[in-house]
This record gives sequence, structure tokens and C-alpha cells, in this order.
Amino acid sequence: MRYYKIIKRETKKGINFKVKFANRQHPFGFEELDGAIQSENAEQAAIVLKQVLNNALIQAGFKQKAGK
Repeated sequence: MRYYKIIKRETKKGINFKVKFANRQHPFGFEELDGAIQSENAEQAAIVLKQVLNNALIQAGFKQKAGK
């Protein structure tokens, strides 16, 4: 298992999130968020991030799209 950091960048069109190895430098313009995701690979870490974001949005009152 490896640790992955979540980094974010705010743009005019919205917020972008990326998952990177915890010990690697993030790209220019991105801010490293607190915490880490433990996973076997970056794809699994990205799936965990998407699920966390989805659950947070649902709890905040946003509705899930039909068929998902």
C-alpha cells in the first residue's frame, strides 16, 4: 500500500483535483490538501477521492444523477 496526496487547483471553470504520490512535488498552481489516501495504485486512490466527494455533495443536499 502507498500513500497518495490530494492536490487542488481553482480555475475560472471550477476546481480541479488530482491524486499524486505523497512524496512527490505537485505541479505549479496546485495546493496540497491535508490528509492522504492509502491505496495500491493511483487509479484506486482516484476512485476513493471521487466517492468521498460524491458522498459529501449528497450530504450537502445535492442530488445524484439518475442511473448512477
